[in-house]
Amino acid sequence: MKSKGFTLLETLVAIAILAIGTAGPIYMAARSLTLARNSANRMTASFLASEGIELARQARDEAYLTNYPNDSATAWSTFLPNQLVVYQCSGNGCYFSNTDKGALATACGSADCKNEGRLYIDSSKGTYTTDPASGAATPFYRYLKIDKQATYIVATCTVTWQFQGQTYTETQQSIITYWL
Repeated sequence: MKSKGFTLLETLVAIAILAIGTAGPIYMAARSLTLARNSANRMTASFLASEGIELARQARDEAYLTNYPNDSATAWSTFLPNQLVVYQCSGNGCYFSNTDKGALATACGSADCKNEGRLYIDSSKGTYTTDPASGAATPFYRYLKIDKQATYIVATCTVTWQFQGQTYTETQQSIITYWL
């Protein structure tokens, strides 16, 4: 006697083959979304670190422009001990925000600035700040460390963030010299 339809075993085998065939593409799609988000975080961190290096350059440039009638060596000698960003960011480092009135730097309390300098995004301006009242918290922490030498400074900006339980770091460094 011939039966019409499928047996239970044939149905289970078909479902298993279908499940295996669709699991791969679903996994790959989920993994692609995760990698895309992590790439976006890395790019944002790179831009935030570049902004930190630019803050140190801006401080140097402001000192030079303030002392423009004098020579660049005089501008440099007043920049090193008196500029707030250099003073605050020496030693343990500092965390900072760019404000409408210039950079606002705060010296770190710990040797590695760990858990200091959390960044918040000000949605009205589209800028990052360290002021929690101005916007939503981001996963990014940023700090700047300045090592003073006689004729140059080494500015190192580090941005850290966590993504899916793993800590990532983006560090940029630049040697900043006085204007000749």
